[in-house]
Amino acid sequence: MTEESLQDRLARLTSDMIKIDTRNPPGTTRQFADFLIDYLQSRGFSADSIEYEKDKPNVIAKVGSGSPVLILNGHMDVVPPGEPEMWKEARPFSGEIKDGKVYGRGATDMKGGLATIVVLFTDVAELVEKSGSGTLILAATADEEVGGANGMGSLVANGVLKGDAAIIAEPSGVNTISVGEKGLCQIELKIKGKSAHGSMPVLGSNAILKAVDALDIVSQAIDYFNSRLETPKELESAIEGSIEVVMEEASRSQVKLSRKEVEYVLQKITFNPGVMACGSKINMVPDLCRIEIDTRLPLGIRGNGHKSACEMLVDEMRAVLADTFSLDTFDVSIINQSEPNFTDPNSRIASILASSVERNLGVRPRFRIETGATDGRYLRRAGVPAVIYGPGEPFLAHSYDEYVKVEDLEKAYRVLRTAVLEFLGVNPAQ
Repeated sequence: MTEESLQDRLARLTSDMIKIDTRNPPGTTRQFADFLIDYLQSRGFSADSIEYEKDKPNVIAKVGSGSPVLILNGHMDVVPPGEPEMWKEARPFSGEIKDGKVYGRGATDMKGGLATIVVLFTDVAELVEKSGSGTLILAATADEEVGGANGMGSLVANGVLKGDAAIIAEPSGVNTISVGEKGLCQIELKIKGKSAHGSMPVLGSNAILKAVDALDIVSQAIDYFNSRLETPKELESAIEGSIEVVMEEASRSQVKLSRKEVEYVLQKITFNPGVMACGSKINMVPDLCRIEIDTRLPLGIRGNGHKSACEMLVDEMRAVLADTFSLDTFDVSIINQSEPNFTDPNSRIASILASSVERNLGVRPRFRIETGATDGRYLRRAGVPAVIYGPGEPFLAHSYDEYVKVEDLEKAYRVLRTAVLEFLGVNPAQ
């Protein structure tokens, strides 16, 4: 019987993982967790299932002992597949393997990366155990796609996950390492009006029209805030590298982006009103409008010790709105937030990973900053240096006909294997 190649093992596990529907919402991971625990047990490893919300277990496995402690992380949930007819190459949860690619929802984000670190964990476990020079933790987590509170957030907050460094196998592209991310500041803006019959709008106060004015005011305030922002000198190199990387990724994915647009997205506060719920009937003057706004905060914006960066931004929003609206007609509250965060590119884990990319792939990797949020923010907030490195192209995440290249699964595996063993001080020849 012919031994299965590394590429075949990685592709098959990725495919099997994709076939398990973990779309979020609802984000149930019970079936996937059971599958992963069975996979590990069949290879001689025990794993713990830790649940902070019903049917959303996290899976933790450990090998080795003592320090240093290295965490390998990937999330199990994926975004919804969207309209089925928009999938042309394969069905969303088919896990079809063809033309050197594995297709399906989550192939890039991030079941390809999760499969890679699971195979790696089982392959190097014996070496780590024998060396006695450190601990390797595999953490498959829930709910990342909706903020991670029931996954990485709770695991870190409850002291379940602690370590000296972490590698998150999110899709970075195999030649790129992500060392930081913008902050998250998601806000609900409520605008109150006065109800009246639609035929006599002069008797009311239209909350929708007031909301349009409020959004314009807030947008202008953010523009003014952005005009005062400067990138910290210690981050200029990482930001410049990120701009180049995003431009190249966009070109490969045939996405039209100008350099000016990329510079703006990485260096400024972005402003996106994503949800608006106003009124109840066409012939009524609406008396309430609720707007959910997504803003992302660049590195360099920090809280002042008493308030977070998001809280400071909300304070500015309240101040400019109060110039136009009375205080009893609007309210601004925070839905979700995180500080901009990064790991020093000269940290031990980042340096070892960069060296491994160069040795295994023959290219000098570039560091980048993420525009979106990842579970890395929970680890960094707890003082754990976290870097992101995994197979897949970032522009394929959440897209129709999502796929991951099989050759990239193997490349990421080789890079991560070398980095993991070096970080833990394990001689691969022993």
